[in-house]
Amino acid sequence: MGFSSYWFDEKFQELPLMFYFSKTKALDLTKSCVNIVPAGLKGVDEIRLRDAPFAVAPDFEGRVVYEWGCGCRSTISDDDLKKAKVAYKKNQKFCETPHTWAGNFPHTNYYNLPPNMSFLRLGNRTFLDLRKANVSLTRREAHISGIKAILLPTDPGTKAMRLLRRIEVEAQRQRS
Repeated sequence: MGFSSYWFDEKFQELPLMFYFSKTKALDLTKSCVNIVPAGLKGVDEIRLRDAPFAVAPDFEGRVVYEWGCGCRSTISDDDLKKAKVAYKKNQKFCETPHTWAGNFPHTNYYNLPPNMSFLRLGNRTFLDLRKANVSLTRREAHISGIKAILLPTDPGTKAMRLLRRIEVEAQRQRS
């Protein structure tokens, strides 16, 4: 499963299968090959991966959970988390650009997500904000369970303004 049309591309063109659980703020990527936690991931307290991650963005403060057997999950250890964050810094350009096959740089196959993704809540609906991400989706109907709509960099500013105004009004309503 590739997230781009080419081995190395300039923009992400497809997103992997994702499940977002708004109650626990968990992003489940166990049905995909993603093994790099992106930078700027907002609205996620826990990310679930199929394997231990190759790299974790230094700004990610949530829990990283991975499957190590059928139905068996484990939280990444502090030592492995530190190593993954160092690997991200060392290979930052690689970790933040789309690729489907990496050759030997830095090693074997790694799949990633665009950096600066953000999940926004409006009432009981969740929106995926990709306006700051390096993405140009070829298919708008990305398979992300629990997501009401996706905001893209190519969306007209009026759509984003309307949605963000609704989010702001909802946030003020929840505070009072």
